[in-house]
Amino acid sequence: LEEHLGYDDRLDASSIKIEPYTYEEILYTISLLSEAGYIKTIPIRNLSAATSYFVVSILMPGHDLLDNIRDNTVWTKTKKTASKFTSVSLNILSSVASNVLSTMLLNPPTV
Repeated sequence: LEEHLGYDDRLDASSIKIEPYTYEEILYTISLLSEAGYIKTIPIRNLSAATSYFVVSILMPGHDLLDNIRDNTVWTKTKKTASKFTSVSLNILSSVASNVLSTMLLNPPTV
């Protein structure tokens, strides 16, 4: 999303293709991300099909998460920590990433 949304753009959910996920799985994820406040969407409803969405923007919590996991070391440590559990919510994953990054910033590696 971040690469495909400019200012005042919107992205039709039907144009998002992520293997191996189905269109329905992508729509469900978009719905959840919108409900959780990570992205802003406009629902598209018609009588002959399920609700789809225009993704309008990434909201501040979404940008915070992306910024926190952008560094590969932070993302690797975040995944390692989260993988100890069967299931982790996106809010928890975001908190873990924030904690990993904070720890790295407060305790930089010595060169």
